Parts: sequence; structure tokens; C-alpha cells
Amino acid sequence: LHQHHTGALLAMGFLHLRHSDGRRAATSYQRVRERVAQGARARFCVYQGLVEAYLQTHEVKRALATAKEALEMMPHNPKSLTMIGIVLSQSPDMRQKAAKAFRKALSLDPKCVDAVEALSRFYHLEKRYDKIVDLLKAQLRYRRTDYLHVRLADAYKMSGQIDEALEQYHAALSITPDHREALNGIETLESSMKDDSMVDDSDRPDEI
Repeated sequence: LHQHHTGALLAMGFLHLRHSDGRRAATSYQRVRERVAQGARARFCVYQGLVEAYLQTHEVKRALATAKEALEMMPHNPKSLTMIGIVLSQSPDMRQKAAKAFRKALSLDPKCVDAVEALSRFYHLEKRYDKIVDLLKAQLRYRRTDYLHVRLADAYKMSGQIDEALEQYHAALSITPDHREALNGIETLESSMKDDSMVDDSDRPDEI
């Protein structure tokens, strides 16, 4: 493909992001955005890629300006709101505002995967594992995926609810029998339970 073709530029931007080359990724996405300014149809992936590129190069102000531009062009797109929140979450003192953006995105589309993942990360930083559980259990009403079951199992594990965690790991395996994270999760929990049992037995007094 010609290097100035929109599809080629998007592919180049994506590849640069995957190789953590934010500077080159930004250049590719900026060229596509110039075409948008000249009348081409706006595409969310352009703004999403550009924001990610700016965050890779630690240009948070430019990332926020780009996210706001996307929101102005697509005000009812929950992914645009989520992107605003992701940029805001880079600053610890702005994380509550970020969470507000994620919740607003979910109010527009309760099934928005980007918002669910972003809000889960926020709750994880806050160690509010019960909130992660509530959020992911609600998502299971819309779709059952191995990914959701594993993330829910992780949240249960971090909150000390071992039986519930094992149940969710097994639910993931019922969908994808060789799911590596689910298998590792079960192995880790069962090993931990075995170690705890051995400690309990060693604490018991010897019979006379």
C-alpha cells in the first residue's frame, strides 16, 4: 500500500503502538487526522490511537486535548468518554473524575467493554474489590466470556472469597478448556489451600 493511503497509515500507527514507538505512531495518526479535517469521515480509532501514542510519549496534555476533540465530534460515544477518563486517570488527583467519566460511559452503554475494563482498573487501584465483583457480575448478564469469568475470579481471590474464585475459574474453563490464566488461578489457589492445611495440622498438639 502507498504510505499515504489512510488504511496504510492506520496500520503503521497500530504497529508502532504495539512496538511502543509512540512518536512514530503519533505521526501516522496525525496524518490521518489531517484528512479528517479536510472532510474525510471521522473515525474513533484515529483519536484512540493518537491518544495512546501521546500517553506512550508522556504528553498527557496533548492526549487530553485529543480526547476532548473526539468527545466534541462524537458526544454520545461511550468510548469517547472512556478515553477522557483514561487520560485523566494518569494523574492521581484526577482519578475520581476519571471514574465519573467511566460511569457516565456505562450509563450510555452498560455493555461498553472499554469502560468496564477502565473502571475495573480504577477499583483495583482503590482496592475496592467488592466493586469489581458487582461490576463484572452485572456484565455477565449481557455476555458470558472466559475473560469476564477470569477477571471476576481474580476479584474474588483478592477479596479472600476462595470458593467463589474457584467457581469462576472453572466457569472460564467450561468455555475455554485450556484457558491458561484460569488453569494457573486454580493451581495457585489449590496450592495455597494445601499449604494452609499443612500449617493447621502442624499447629495441632501431638496425641499422647
